[in-house]
Amino acid sequence: MTAAPPGKVTVCAKCYDEIVKARGTGGPLAGLRTNKMIARHVCEECNTEMSIYTEQDVLMVKCARCAPEGIACDRCVPPAGYAR
Repeated sequence: MTAAPPGKVTVCAKCYDEIVKARGTGGPLAGLRTNKMIARHVCEECNTEMSIYTEQDVLMVKCARCAPEGIACDRCVPPAGYAR
């Protein structure tokens, strides 16, 4: 993975796909409320579990490899050369 722009975190392609899918559901703006689990994904690229959840109406992601502390989904960027 290459360095992400300032304020952003590069996540693996599989985790990024799951983030895009969750964001497509509308996230907090579609009625999802505070501190609610949205999705769990066992990432074959990271070999770990990735969680997408809301925290204070912000869509968040937590992945042991990509975002171990948890980060807002809108701060995630795909790896260099990512193609859907």
